[in-house]
Amino acid sequence: MGTLHYISGVVHRKMEQQVKRNTILDARLDKLGADLSKWESIGRKYASKRQQRGLSVDFVAKSVGVSWSKLDKFEKGKPIQAAKLLQAALDLLYENMELKAVIDGRSISNDKPI
Repeated sequence: MGTLHYISGVVHRKMEQQVKRNTILDARLDKLGADLSKWESIGRKYASKRQQRGLSVDFVAKSVGVSWSKLDKFEKGKPIQAAKLLQAALDLLYENMELKAVIDGRSISNDKPI
């Protein structure tokens, strides 16, 4: 009877550990899903900014020093290394383009005089 009680206790503890692991995994998957959704939204925003300016993926990628495939992945919301750094570089590029357009007396969205 003692051996059966011991085995039952071991099985019970293992089941509790598995439930905890599953709970942790579920939380991580939820966070990953939220992060991916957030990055998809951010990527769409930057793709839209680029398209509004009539710029190609290749031109923008070269301007900020990344491959076109990395920029393409970023704009599609796929995980990439240094995503926040790329985001900052794109912000600086677009801000610089807007300032240059104002200095030149043009509207950045359609390149018409303002």
